Amino acid sequence: MQVSTVLYVVQRMEIGSQGFTLLALLFYFVARERQCAGTRAWPWLAGAAAATLLGLGFKESALLVPLYAGLIEVTLFRFRTHGGTASRGWKTSYLLLLLSGAFVYLFVVLPPYLHAGAYGSRDFTLYERLITQPRILCMYLGQILWPAPDRLLFYYDQVRASTGLLHPLSTLWSLLLIAALAVCAIAARNRRPLLALGIGWFLASHFLTSNIVPLELAFEHRNYLALFGVLLTISGLFAGSVREWEPATRRLLILLPVVTLGGLTFLQSLTWATPLGLDMSLASRNPDSIRASYALGTQWMQMSGGDSNQPLWGLAFEEFGHAAALPYGSGLGEQGQIFMLARAGKPVPPALWQQLRRKLAGKGVTVEQEALLHSLVECRVRSQCRYKDVELQKTLLQVVSDNPGSVVSRIQYSNFAYNVMQDQELAVALMRDAIRLEPENAISRAGLVKQLLASNLHSSQEVERELAWLRAANSNGQLDAELAEIEALK
Repeated sequence: MQVSTVLYVVQRMEIGSQGFTLLALLFYFVARERQCAGTRAWPWLAGAAAATLLGLGFKESALLVPLYAGLIEVTLFRFRTHGGTASRGWKTSYLLLLLSGAFVYLFVVLPPYLHAGAYGSRDFTLYERLITQPRILCMYLGQILWPAPDRLLFYYDQVRASTGLLHPLSTLWSLLLIAALAVCAIAARNRRPLLALGIGWFLASHFLTSNIVPLELAFEHRNYLALFGVLLTISGLFAGSVREWEPATRRLLILLPVVTLGGLTFLQSLTWATPLGLDMSLASRNPDSIRASYALGTQWMQMSGGDSNQPLWGLAFEEFGHAAALPYGSGLGEQGQIFMLARAGKPVPPALWQQLRRKLAGKGVTVEQEALLHSLVECRVRSQCRYKDVELQKTLLQVVSDNPGSVVSRIQYSNFAYNVMQDQELAVALMRDAIRLEPENAISRAGLVKQLLASNLHSSQEVERELAWLRAANSNGQLDAELAEIEALK
């Protein structure tokens, strides 16, 4: 299940974060054992704190270290110190940590996501995301307990958000199952502490990714340390009875899952061995996924070299057509077909543009739609695509009209207006509107300055004002390239 963790390069920062998370918990465990034995423990606690900070240097996932440590404390150490008595200091420390965490969550972390525009880049709301997560967690559990390759889809854009506890009905059943697991963990805390720790560990592992942050609904490689929780739970179930089994039975119990999981991992690694093999496997496993179909179509298109006489070009066009025929999504399939026809110098049917606009109508500008609009505009700006400009203009105008608070759509329309329509006034007006909507957006301000300098629509005061803002915002040098390009235009 974690093949993608290693082979998907961007996930390696998660490996670093989780590696230091485990190191911090190991230091904490040793420190608590030494405390219970009456020996010096503070160097190990300092090591746990240092490892946590190093983990945060990779990714924010290391924020979960106190939560994991709290679970270890509640289930295994029970706040005991030397002599076996519960320490009031440890209890007070964890109570203060819990209250502080709750305060930060409720009054610092949560409020920004209650804003109406916080989920503007998603096609679901905060409420829908939260009530969908029990379904996702149950799906993860099923994949962990039996990680057959055809169940590991990688793309989960076909998963629709729940709109209520009964829509779909699996939302309610999943919520009840997660609640039952939590109750089981509480009930088993004294008699089977490993079982309780394992259930708590699995749920805690998803505290960040299944919470209020507007991430994708599901990704199987969010189960890095959650896998360990399931292993602890299974260990807790058999911890007492295994000792009574014959040695050969115990060895077989260990050998069978190791061999089975090793074989499944080998098959999954073969799937990831080549880009084409991966895209073909993911598209066949998940025919309802627009992203899987789009990725395979892109692969065929690249292999064809853009030659419409090649059989692979036809396969790519059909694959994009399959994505376009799916009843949901952001229009990636239509965009792929438009892109292919335009690059090949073939006429784009007006019906295809109309179908794209129907899918975009009334929707927020999601991450997929941002990429879609960007690729269509950039292809035309660079004169690599030949299609009717009026069709693209209608599409951009519709997206801007449907999303009065979208900065990205205005930047894309401004780019098209300036470089293709040669309408400098419209381009500048759109960029000024984008800055009005999001004054802290450096891309908008840099784009406006470039347009002003390249046209006769500017005043020196406005240019200097925007330049002063950009220079002040360039504290860590992230705008050096933009400022250098602006200086070349002056």
